[in-house]
Amino acid sequence: MVQVYENLKKEMFRISGDQKLLSEPVMVRARVLTTEEAIGSPETEDFPLQKGREKLMQAEFFGAVGQAFADRYGDFEGVLEDVLKMNIENNFRRAVFVATMNAVLRHLGRIGSTVHCRDKEPAECAEELAAYIQRRGRWHEDGLSGRRFEFQCEGRIKGLDFSLEEGSRR
Repeated sequence: MVQVYENLKKEMFRISGDQKLLSEPVMVRARVLTTEEAIGSPETEDFPLQKGREKLMQAEFFGAVGQAFADRYGDFEGVLEDVLKMNIENNFRRAVFVATMNAVLRHLGRIGSTVHCRDKEPAECAEELAAYIQRRGRWHEDGLSGRRFEFQCEGRIKGLDFSLEEGSRR
């Protein structure tokens, strides 16, 4: 997993350097959000955020917003280069990096959907995710998406809170 983040950092350095953004300020904030603020009124209550185990971290970059959830959270202020040079050794630093990457790429128009889906959107997203995973053959379970995938895969995945039933395949 570390190599994935290192590859992302290298690519973000390249993109940010090409766009001359490395010295631009980034602000990342974490605070306890109500369920309504973070994810609206979803159809289920199996999100780690609802259980108080995660917080939402949000980065802002030239008005563009990127979000990431983390079990270790706090605030960060610096320039983009600080984030890209940061050793991402723990979940707080990984969340700062992911939220910032989302905000920067959103600012550049390279990606959309950098804010967590709300209300009924998680169920719709879960359907799309299950279809995508079936096409690609990979899976990482998370909340409602796990339930949808469990249904479509005849129950091989159990436990909706990042736990797999003993003997299940990853």
